[in-house]
Amino acid sequence: MTLPLPMTVTPRLGPALLREIPRFFGGFGATLQELLQNALRAGATEIDFTLDGLTLTVTDNGCGLADPQVLLTAAESGWGAEVVEPAGLGALSVLNPEFAAAVTYRSRGWRFTLTPDDFAQGHPVPVEGAPPIAGFQVTVTLRRARTLPEVQRDLVARRGYAPVTVRLNGDPLPPLTPSGTRLETPAGPLYLESSTSGREPRAIWEHFPLGAGALKARLQAVGSPVVQALLDQASFTLQLDPACGVRPKLPDRNALLDDEALLRAAQGVAHVLHRYVEEQLRAAIPALGADVLRETDLRATGLASHGGLLSAFLQAEGYVPTTLSRPQTVEAYIGEDSDDDTQQGWTDDWIKTSLGVTSAADTSTQALLALLRGQGLAVPYGTPDHPEEAEWRAEGLTVFRRLSPWDRRPLAVLAERLTLGAQTVPVAVHAQPSQGDSGPICLVLGGTPEEAEAYLRAHQADVGGLLLLALLDAGDLRECDLAGEDDITVTAADLGDALLASFISAFFSQRAQAQEEVERLGASAGRLRAARHALETVGQAETALAADLQDTLGLLEREEAQRRARREVLIQEHRLA
Repeated sequence: MTLPLPMTVTPRLGPALLREIPRFFGGFGATLQELLQNALRAGATEIDFTLDGLTLTVTDNGCGLADPQVLLTAAESGWGAEVVEPAGLGALSVLNPEFAAAVTYRSRGWRFTLTPDDFAQGHPVPVEGAPPIAGFQVTVTLRRARTLPEVQRDLVARRGYAPVTVRLNGDPLPPLTPSGTRLETPAGPLYLESSTSGREPRAIWEHFPLGAGALKARLQAVGSPVVQALLDQASFTLQLDPACGVRPKLPDRNALLDDEALLRAAQGVAHVLHRYVEEQLRAAIPALGADVLRETDLRATGLASHGGLLSAFLQAEGYVPTTLSRPQTVEAYIGEDSDDDTQQGWTDDWIKTSLGVTSAADTSTQALLALLRGQGLAVPYGTPDHPEEAEWRAEGLTVFRRLSPWDRRPLAVLAERLTLGAQTVPVAVHAQPSQGDSGPICLVLGGTPEEAEAYLRAHQADVGGLLLLALLDAGDLRECDLAGEDDITVTAADLGDALLASFISAFFSQRAQAQEEVERLGASAGRLRAARHALETVGQAETALAADLQDTLGLLEREEAQRRARREVLIQEHRLA
């Protein structure tokens, strides 16, 4: 048998849903927030919570409510059109049977009391007259006793940002205040702060905080890499302007609704965040726009802590990271175990992509190219993937230092002609020798002995650093006689001194001999001076001997003067340091 179709259907609210409405709001703490929010919407400037045993009373000085039926009508609030999207359920949240045994509502000249079961069954509730009050009052009979600190903790967590007076048993609870750098956005003021505490982003809707995870996700999706990096290390609180269209999820308003309005707000906020970071970093990096930004210079501006944010910004500005070096800062530690060996001296710099970086390897060749560029030579950035692409040429080689007495491989050589491509250069590392010359070679100086010596003296620590890096690259530092047998730290200056001594010995033997003589004369003059001072002390103590010592003192003084004079002549003649 087929039943006839009804002519009409009527929307209804089933008893099961009616019973569940008070449970929508997430418990006792959420109910306190709903009562606070209703009072604020009624224009209240003072809201008093009073706990007395099993009775919690909430009284405000708002406009009150004329029609008690509005309270028990789901989705009707009685608010004016100026209030944005009221759910009409807040006053019902207090009827949660998990914590409420009965609730009394009072305003103007009426009051009524009902239980959660009365509401769930839809029973008629008698309304009685009462002495009039100006605002609104809710009295809850609790199912279990709650301590004052317990209620205070819940209320402080839900107090919100409203600039009104909220008291618990007469004690005021101060409002929350946003912290951080304030930025004006199309969606409302945004407060940006470091997220070292791990705090999640928040939005403020009608004075109350709610989760803004959906907004952060939108910002990460529509924002620039700079904004994405910023959100990885900073948190925010957005004080929403209702005019932007963003709304909370109903009924309990604990998160933002992810819709088109949120997307538009995210686009506006992302633009403001990008512009803020750009302005801050441009002001902090005076050299921005230069071909190279040094790590040491960036650190001096206090930007090292920005990490990923700085990286994202510089890449957006057309830079790529590369590892360069200032060779004079390089040093290596050689331990008893090769696993203990360490080195330092590298810097993470940034180079314009327009310069054509091919690689950013931290090798001695990379350091060499950086050094030569700093000396005004037009050499490429980056280390080529294949050494032959560098087109180094070293011709007419003379070895002036070998790796060690037991390893006769060339450590340092002088080349009559040293070129990179078509350009003559003064120094190279791991240069490929011309056919017939011995190799491999760690370091090459180019030009005449006089030219090479002048360059070596002017850049002694730099050249020493290049050699140290070359030895580290080749894995030969432990074989070099500089390393010794025990733990030792080798610096760029150490190798620079050793190279200069070897160079002079090999190419200026007379100067090397003169240097030895200068050192011998200096030591001898020092000993004579010490002896003269000792005899003078004796003469002062033994006056009877003073006259006899005069001839000896005179002789010592003349001998010392002659040695010092000879020493100065040798220094001038052989241009010694």
